[in-house]
Amino acid sequence: MSSPTSSPSHLFLKTTHGLIVIELYFKHAPLSTKNLAELAIQNYFSHTPVKRIVQGAFIQLGAPANSNGTSSNGEFYTEVPSKALYHSGAGVVSMCQNRKGFIGSQFVISLAPLSYLDGKQVIVGRVCKGMSVVQHIGAAVKVNGEKPAEHVEIEKAWVERKAA
Repeated sequence: MSSPTSSPSHLFLKTTHGLIVIELYFKHAPLSTKNLAELAIQNYFSHTPVKRIVQGAFIQLGAPANSNGTSSNGEFYTEVPSKALYHSGAGVVSMCQNRKGFIGSQFVISLAPLSYLDGKQVIVGRVCKGMSVVQHIGAAVKVNGEKPAEHVEIEKAWVERKAA
């Protein structure tokens, strides 16, 4: 993966429902936070729909249509989750893994504590602004179980050193 000139401290997600700002945890998850930041820099998340909403648990994002959900360098990778971080409440952001345990571009934002993910998914940050937007998306009407009935997407994503 290429390297951003300096490690950004926040990921900004402009969604169809409003702005979500995520504080990134580079110290605890260096590979995954770097990957997430680089994907934002590459405009990978622009016009990416919310993949699924699990009522009362999480919203899943980061899988553009017609993509295989790989990382910023086009491959999957692994990273051991930090033992210092937990899915202790709403707003925790962690990377999804495929069936083989590899990480790509997809991530979840928790709507509640998700202790069953502790030690399994790499936590990359937490929502520090826009939790009401996350909750609004999480409460969306769904069809076919977990797909939002209305179109909900990340319109644009970017990273910055400090939150606005």
